[in-house]
Amino acid sequence: MNWIKLTGVGGATAFMAVAFGTNLGSANDFNGVIFGNVSAQSGESDGALAVGGNFTVQNNYQVSINGAAANPTIGGATNLGLYVGGNVGAGQNPGSLQVNNGRNAYVGGSVTGTPTMNGGTLFTNSGLVTPTFFAQQLSYSTFQSSLLAGLGGGAVNTSNPNNYSITLSNVGGLNVFAINGALLSGGKTLDVIGGNGTETIVFNVSGSTVNWGTNFNGSTTRTLWNFYEATTLNVNERLLRGSALAVGATVNQGQNIDGTLIASNLNVSNGAELHWHEFEGVTPVPEPLTLVGFGIALVAVRRRKRAA
Repeated sequence: MNWIKLTGVGGATAFMAVAFGTNLGSANDFNGVIFGNVSAQSGESDGALAVGGNFTVQNNYQVSINGAAANPTIGGATNLGLYVGGNVGAGQNPGSLQVNNGRNAYVGGSVTGTPTMNGGTLFTNSGLVTPTFFAQQLSYSTFQSSLLAGLGGGAVNTSNPNNYSITLSNVGGLNVFAINGALLSGGKTLDVIGGNGTETIVFNVSGSTVNWGTNFNGSTTRTLWNFYEATTLNVNERLLRGSALAVGATVNQGQNIDGTLIASNLNVSNGAELHWHEFEGVTPVPEPLTLVGFGIALVAVRRRKRAA
């Protein structure tokens, strides 16, 4: 067991027991875990996609393009390509939604339209899709986002307004940086200085609305962007390299994302893609007992808010 120091609002500090591991929870095996709804004009996901609400395809969307991506299992739902808690609208034309590489699609509700299953099986009104998976992952990801945000972070060098940089001082280890999301738009470049290529990089990004527009030149598999305050994340200007933890955000995706996306809702346009780059960084992750305590605290806070 490890103890880390967290910094809270007003500079208050606390110590918390955590483990260190390569883990985004069950989301590590998915290209995207979306707790609410997904609306896709066109695009694709290299790996498996989990949607807690409804999944609506307008023109064309393909899932499990990359046969080398992870092959997740949730309870009795196996060989997953698509896992949807609500309903699926598969577009006006047959083949508008395709699930590839022999992967299965499990849908808790109904399906309108005609998905193309390239080697897999479509299960509708399936009792194998339960809200438990999404509830547990939401609790895990919310805690992890708060945990990482509590680490603060070193400053990003923004002295050159067009070419930012970070310096990796913890060679081979965890390097955490903090940046205001307002600084990430406008086609900036963000370079990585130092390190040996095995570092984990975490960016704690502040701000409720983030317009992504940065050319990041670091690792895709060992970088995690923690949009811990975001309610809207627009990825329309530049490719986003690395996994994105945007638990409370609606993501409007018009450019590719190289990594796992964890978000509240997702709107896809412009043929944007989720590319399979499994997160391999090592970060603080919730200990089971700590996670239970965090869930109890969340319930208590929500009850107090309702009472108020």
